[in-house]
Amino acid sequence: MLGEEIEADTLCLQRELLKLHTENVKILKNQVRLVKEKDEAIKQLQERDKIITKLVKEKDETIKQFEERDEIITKLVKEKDEANQQLKQKKEMVEKCMAIMPEASKYMKLGMKEIKGDWNEVTDSSLVHVKSNECDKKSSENGICSHKAAESAEVIIVGAGVAGAALAYTLGKDGRRVHVIERDLSEPDRIVGELLQPGDI
Repeated sequence: MLGEEIEADTLCLQRELLKLHTENVKILKNQVRLVKEKDEAIKQLQERDKIITKLVKEKDETIKQFEERDEIITKLVKEKDEANQQLKQKKEMVEKCMAIMPEASKYMKLGMKEIKGDWNEVTDSSLVHVKSNECDKKSSENGICSHKAAESAEVIIVGAGVAGAALAYTLGKDGRRVHVIERDLSEPDRIVGELLQPGDI
């Protein structure tokens, strides 16, 4: 009887041990699976970090490119505004010159006549004393064309400096008849009439 009980207990213990072993194997398999999943998760996180780092770098490069473009656009806008301002000033200058040209051609017949009285009160018919002989004499002495030549001119330019001569030459090339007025031809930057002759001036 005792031997049978011992054998029965032994079988029971063996069954319990087998059951514990089976459970341990399951636990080990679960641990291995968890470790594997952990490694895969870490790998995915590392790949995501690489992607995020790359995206941040691309973002910084894009921002830098936009900043450079903004600087270029700002520079171009500034240059455009400056160019428009210069064109506006040149246009205003040309408009002022064109505005006084009809009046200049009207009064050129006076030549270098002597004007008596207050300048603010001078009119065409009063307070203007004309000395034709003196005018013609001064004109011939200074090398200035007579007022008769001025009457046939289409454009009258006051000042035979570099700018005046250049404008006269340009208009002359376009076929306009230009009359240049200069008080003092002795200045070194004045252009004498002979140099303007080829332009029909």
